[in-house]
Amino acid sequence: MMAGQMPDIMILEGQPFYAMAESGFLADFYQIIDNHPTLSRDDFFGQVLEAFEFNDGLYAMPLNFGFEYIGINAGLPESAVNRFAQHSGISLSQMLELYLDIINNYPQYSHLQFGPYFELGRIIQFEMSTHINMVHRTSSLANGEFALFLEMLAEARRLHPSNFTLRLEDDGMPLFMLHHPIHLEALAGQYVFANHRHHLDILVALLDYEAPIFTHYVPLTDGMGRLKIDHGPWSRRATEGYMTVNQLQYSSTFATVIVSSNADLDLAWRMVERLIAFVAIEPDLYSGVPSGSIGRRCLSTPIMPTFFDAHYANYMSALFRLFTSNFTDRTPAFFADINLQPTVGGRLVYNRDELTPAGYAQIEHMKARILGYTQMPMTIPLFYLPPAVYEAPIEQFMLGLITAQAAAQEIHNRVSLWLIE
Repeated sequence: MMAGQMPDIMILEGQPFYAMAESGFLADFYQIIDNHPTLSRDDFFGQVLEAFEFNDGLYAMPLNFGFEYIGINAGLPESAVNRFAQHSGISLSQMLELYLDIINNYPQYSHLQFGPYFELGRIIQFEMSTHINMVHRTSSLANGEFALFLEMLAEARRLHPSNFTLRLEDDGMPLFMLHHPIHLEALAGQYVFANHRHHLDILVALLDYEAPIFTHYVPLTDGMGRLKIDHGPWSRRATEGYMTVNQLQYSSTFATVIVSSNADLDLAWRMVERLIAFVAIEPDLYSGVPSGSIGRRCLSTPIMPTFFDAHYANYMSALFRLFTSNFTDRTPAFFADINLQPTVGGRLVYNRDELTPAGYAQIEHMKARILGYTQMPMTIPLFYLPPAVYEAPIEQFMLGLITAQAAAQEIHNRVSLWLIE
């Protein structure tokens, strides 16, 4: 690309595409769709496409999408749980405000931390993205709202220094174990919130239980109430930062495709359609998977509604594998008595008829929830922002050397410079 050339099709996982679109390298998918004899924009989840728009065009086509879900500890006071339950989506600032109220007003819960896997750098970038417009290359970080967020963040760190660990590994629990009730019960003794964003773990947030450990799960939003389309942790697995077709099956939430403006657009679109179908309904992603690979399956919604039902039908075997092994004591009405039969190679086979009517109703409820979220405004994550842009002011603020407003102003200045470079 440095030489003015690029492949006809590239698969991205969270990498920025604006500069390539501005340079004229990328085809506009809206033009491809509008010129197609059988396609229309109504064939896609429109709110998702709008989140990826740039200069009134669509230069990156998301193949799938998903959200990070937040639940509250069911063992907290009813007033706190009910306050959380009023949200259809919740921002980090709203979570911090509720957390501080709980810790300050209920001494018996003062030992609880904010939540697992809220790594400091990630949540700062997440909050910053509310105040950064990548399309227009502007920042509003100095408007006072980000400074207030930093003050709440510092107060949460003061109350519990272990809040917002520097590395995910510091929490001491593998990401893929969050779907097991034993681990969720351990988390309930340590945290106010639980977040679920990876693989089958998302099912914990979407199904109902007779005795929930964390409850009232809602998607994470930015400060403007827009659902944050989450991108997964697998970019580091991709060669030179880009995904291969085989890695699509491990993408926890979204991957995008870009097409060269010099490509044969009809041929390129046929390939993109195949990739969308591959992510949505490829049987190998959901069947015949060794039980030890449970944590590597993912739940993400295909970009085209026409694949929605087929996607979830193929997903059921993974659902059975997870919940029949881990949650039978909490979801007894979902499944009939099950006799697991190992087959060649140690693989397990499940019969779809093992779901009870109540189980089928739960699956339909889960699908309806996801379809409901697709009607809400959305935004995509802040693409890579060098930590050097914000680390020093944040550290100075956390050490008490400068105020939150001074830190926000300095970060605003640095981000504004970075945006025009």
